[in-house]
Amino acid sequence: MNVAALPHTLFILLTELAVGALIIIALLDLRGLVPRGFVATSAASIWAIAALAWWIGRTLPDAGDVDGYPLDGSALQLMDRGGFIVLAFALLYTLFTLLNARKLALGSAVIGGTAGIGLLLVTAQFVSPPIWGYAGSALSLFAGAFAVGGVGVAMVLGHWYLVTPRLHSRPLDLVTIGLLGVLVLQGVLLAVNLIMPVREVPAFDSALGLAQNPVLWLRILTLGFPIVLVWMAWRSSRDHAMQAATGLLYLAMGAVLGGELLGRGLLFMSGRAL
Repeated sequence: MNVAALPHTLFILLTELAVGALIIIALLDLRGLVPRGFVATSAASIWAIAALAWWIGRTLPDAGDVDGYPLDGSALQLMDRGGFIVLAFALLYTLFTLLNARKLALGSAVIGGTAGIGLLLVTAQFVSPPIWGYAGSALSLFAGAFAVGGVGVAMVLGHWYLVTPRLHSRPLDLVTIGLLGVLVLQGVLLAVNLIMPVREVPAFDSALGLAQNPVLWLRILTLGFPIVLVWMAWRSSRDHAMQAATGLLYLAMGAVLGGELLGRGLLFMSGRAL
């Protein structure tokens, strides 16, 4: 793994988690599918994650590369502004939800989610120079955001059922089936990014080729394993077996977060958005 790129890797992972979770919570809230307490708790957690991501982003060096991996440094200022807007409106979303000011809360969520989309697009530009195309970078980040955000929301929602057993299973059904689709999409994007030639091979010195690198095979495993787990969690949710669904989602969350971390680590080694 490229140790010098660890701050960049962590920034991307936390940004994906905050933005993906914020958008998913906002969509559930707009449809009135989840209780106010769940929304407030989730929004507060998202704010804390977004704040940490923004702080890490501000520490990233203003350089044209990281240990041989070329970067588009012109995107750093926009990333900083976008990250601050996301965390500010996530905080407002939390406060307005607690105050039961629904219109202001939903407005804050929409603005924060829109800023989050912009932040992902700018971050994709930041890491895109070696990747086969900007589309490959952007699609990978969006899929990653909805994967880590979706599994995080699903796991917390599963816990909510344990204390509110009368809550309808539809929210968890929707989140898990959507997450399943995103994980399958990630598998497709991984295959595409393995096939497409990179525009520039990073100068990072690795003794192993990509195909011989065990990290790649772990990344593939951490896509296939959670697909099975999330499918089982979806079936459990439909049967209203929420304790079983939550346990499965615990395992899925570890696999998805670990896999996304491996994928971003491989990005800075190979120039492929895996």
